[in-house]
Amino acid sequence: MLRIVCIILFSLLAVSCKTTSLDTARQANQHSYPVTSLKNSSWNVPSVASRGLMDYPKLTFTFKETEISGFSGCNQFRGSYTVLDSRLEIDELITTRKLCSKVVMFQEYLLLNELKKTLVLSMTDNRVIQLTNNTGEVTILSMQ
Repeated sequence: MLRIVCIILFSLLAVSCKTTSLDTARQANQHSYPVTSLKNSSWNVPSVASRGLMDYPKLTFTFKETEISGFSGCNQFRGSYTVLDSRLEIDELITTRKLCSKVVMFQEYLLLNELKKTLVLSMTDNRVIQLTNNTGEVTILSMQ
């Protein structure tokens, strides 16, 4: 009997947490604005594809005129990008080839894999940008 009660409580907790995060994402999207340029800006990456990240190492992006560069947790990367109709498209990235712990390498994989996709840009305020992929997962950029 205790086992059944624990399973029910756990299920309710899991459902309520999922609902809360979905509601938060919907509220954030209701108050967002399109982004038309990222030129000459630098960003920290606290979240990739709706997944939180470790605080260290800090993932970063820097956008120049047409070039993106950054740190993906273990390696540096760079490439070219375009923003058209609030959509970010990044050409193939060049990365260094260091090897780090499995956890750091997994975060790096998540980020670099996400950057291969076309991402819709929206700004929730002038210091936070959301990059939304075609499945609705959100990568957050916060201004440095």
